[in-house]
Amino acid sequence: MLIEARDEVTGQGMSDLQLRDEAVTILIAGHETTANVLTWALYLLGQHPAVQQQVYDEVAGVLKCSPPTAAYVARLPLTTAVINEAMRLYPPAWMLGRSARQDDVLGDFQVKAGQFVLVSPYVTHRHPGLWDRPTEFDPTRFLDGRSENLPKFSYLPFGGGQRFCIGSHFAAMQSTLMLSAIVQRFEMSVVPDHPVKPYAMITLRPKWGIKMIARRR
Repeated sequence: MLIEARDEVTGQGMSDLQLRDEAVTILIAGHETTANVLTWALYLLGQHPAVQQQVYDEVAGVLKCSPPTAAYVARLPLTTAVINEAMRLYPPAWMLGRSARQDDVLGDFQVKAGQFVLVSPYVTHRHPGLWDRPTEFDPTRFLDGRSENLPKFSYLPFGGGQRFCIGSHFAAMQSTLMLSAIVQRFEMSVVPDHPVKPYAMITLRPKWGIKMIARRR
């Protein structure tokens, strides 16, 4: 598809370099980040069996015995909310960088043109001035309207502005469907005493992985 793609105005195709860059973007930005989201989502559900049961009830009621497809996403609001809450507590892109195009002032800080500014979704998503009970796992905040009434950019797991993640809609859909497929088939619980610590590299991943027990339903 990428090789055959043509610019709507010029009719030109992509260069070899552009094709390579697009492929790398899909493999890195579209693979590891989603895997991290699912890892943290399953970890959180393993710690909150009551919520996991509610997700299973939703999935079972909507899907019956069918495999999840894109057509079901709109009918899985709680499952989607769990993904959103996992990205709030453990955003894969935990730090975003921007280069200032011109002099500006951010709060009490002066920013000069060309300076590099870092924004942390991880810190923003846990700011007590924005979120109620910010460190608690509560997917209902994405169902009852609380998250919709927050200031702009209070929630930015995919960044914001002109550099907003190009794959956000696909990633959100993919994560919801994969989580529903797992919960549909397995009951997940966390292995006791295994240490879980966020490891802030390019993405936010568990430092020693997360060990879980999967029991077939």
